[in-house]
Amino acid sequence: MYKTAVLITSYNRKEKTLNCLKKIEEQDNVPGMELTIYLVDDNSSDGTTEAVRFHYPRVNIIKGTGQLFWAGGMRTAWQKALKETNKFNYYLLLNDDTFLFKNALKSFFADLSSVGDNAILVGSIKDPDTGNFSYGGRILINNYNIASTEVIPDNNSPQLCDLGNGNVMLIPSIVVDKIGILSDQYTHVLADIEYTTKAKKAGISSYISSFYLGECKNDHDPDQKRKNGFSLQQRIEYLYSVKGFSYKEYLYFIRTYFPFYLPQAWLSLWIKTILPPI
Repeated sequence: MYKTAVLITSYNRKEKTLNCLKKIEEQDNVPGMELTIYLVDDNSSDGTTEAVRFHYPRVNIIKGTGQLFWAGGMRTAWQKALKETNKFNYYLLLNDDTFLFKNALKSFFADLSSVGDNAILVGSIKDPDTGNFSYGGRILINNYNIASTEVIPDNNSPQLCDLGNGNVMLIPSIVVDKIGILSDQYTHVLADIEYTTKAKKAGISSYISSFYLGECKNDHDPDQKRKNGFSLQQRIEYLYSVKGFSYKEYLYFIRTYFPFYLPQAWLSLWIKTILPPI
């Protein structure tokens, strides 16, 4: 039985959210799959809640405060799903700007059968314009720092990864029982990366999907943002912003999992901020 809670967070992206939900509705049938969708609308002003209620009345909508950001919204949806009387077997994290292919969940659950329930599955996602990798899993180059390289799906079988993006991530309940949900130490970015890192530390492996499961434009480009004529004050604000370098949370993550890299990580962030050409 694939009783699955689909967890989504949205903020002022009505059309993308509706398209995301449409792609879920159009999924190929998987015998035994039962989806329940939990959508956190973090106080959108573009009519997201009203549109979702009209087009997809079965979606469970949870109103946010406007200050949840991605990680807070996903935790809120997850906590709501955990309170249900009829427990879920799986939890599917899904970004509202990620649009699944028609056979995505069928492929995902097929991968699950080969790796087992004591593992995390990270969906491989590609850029709609270039067809290249945009989000998914990465392998650490060494155990000293967070430097990593992309793991490209081989169209054959799941492959191990160390770090995973939460654009599409399938987490069995047995994993949740062992390591919980996304950490409340993270506001927006890093919560998904930390989750797979924490899982690895607990002896739980993560795998990428055998195939690309959908499309999403990669909108994370801090290097470009800090070079586009930002003043020093603006670069410092970006350094501390939870949607920028997320300074305090990033250093907390490094201190927790890569402690020997901490001095270099601290120095690197400040060099990027003060001397961006370097």
